[in-house]
Parts: sequence; structure tokens; C-alpha cells
Amino acid sequence: QAIRTLAAFEGRDYAIPDDVIRVALPALRHRVILTAEAEVEGHRVDELLRELIRSVEVPRL
Repeated sequence: QAIRTLAAFEGRDYAIPDDVIRVALPALRHRVILTAEAEVEGHRVDELLRELIRSVEVPRL
């Protein structure tokens, strides 16, 4: 829903990969819980999500 809303705000009736990238972090942040070990190692949810998002290949249009 957030991706469709962003696309509409941008004047489009369709979503593009950049919309997914822009919405992913705020949409997923609250759903990730780090283990105590990960927190002790200094990992942060936002950093891990950014790394995950960067690792996904964006399909060509």
C-alpha cells in the first residue's frame, strides 16, 4: 500500500523499483528484532536492512 501511495504522490499509477527501495526501510524497520548477540556485536537494524536492500538485484525494466 505504501508503495502505491508513493507512486501516486509522484504522479504515477504504477510502482517502479525505486519506490520499493524508498519504502522498504521505514516499512520493515519495526518488524526486525536483533538478537542480543547481534546487538552486542554492534549491529543496528537500519544498517542490516540497508545491506539487505543493496544486495537485492533490481530487475531491468
